[in-house]
Amino acid sequence: MSFWSEALIKWQDAYKAVADGKSYSMNGRTLTYEDADVILKQIQTCERMVRGENNATTGVNSTISLADFS
Repeated sequence: MSFWSEALIKWQDAYKAVADGKSYSMNGRTLTYEDADVILKQIQTCERMVRGENNATTGVNSTISLADFS
């Protein structure tokens, strides 16, 4: 599992915890519901990086496909 995949799982766990009204500690920082916007931004970043890794592995160089009408 890659760094970004592991990071994504941790940030998702953090989001689940704060959504349930709990706190979540990561890298010496305690996250609470007030940090939900930061957590969501980190999840989006990690998702984008994981997609990039997956695209590189499968040889896909873009998330946009053009129609072929030939």
